[in-house]
Amino acid sequence: MEGIDAFTQGRVDSAYNPLNSAAGKKAMASIKGGWRYVNFDSSPAAQKKAQAVLPSSRIKLYKPAKELEGIVADPTAMLIVDFYVLAGAHVPDDAVYSSLRPCMKTNRLLPVPWALFSINSTRRKCICPTLSPTTRVP
Repeated sequence: MEGIDAFTQGRVDSAYNPLNSAAGKKAMASIKGGWRYVNFDSSPAAQKKAQAVLPSSRIKLYKPAKELEGIVADPTAMLIVDFYVLAGAHVPDDAVYSSLRPCMKTNRLLPVPWALFSINSTRRKCICPTLSPTTRVP
């Protein structure tokens, strides 16, 4: 949030902002003329370089759409990076599961970037097809 806030305030010329975040929508409404995502190089060579640094990354092309704030170019190539929820080794599995349960139960209401919470809650597995067939959620 600090980056997009600094961008909105004119303290920096660019910032990182996840697709369709609330902070990005707020910034879009407050910046005269709005903002846009910068197009990444989508060549195979660029993908290879990105994966050398971030093995789970991939470049995805998006077309402008009303529901995709900041997607201007057609297409816009974006670097997609998986992220993970971490907890201290001392935190019990039930506490982690309890804190994630609201997200998991409402996953159909979450935007695509939060698809990580597509879950079979009876088996406590996170279904992340782009990551791995199943990732256990304690």
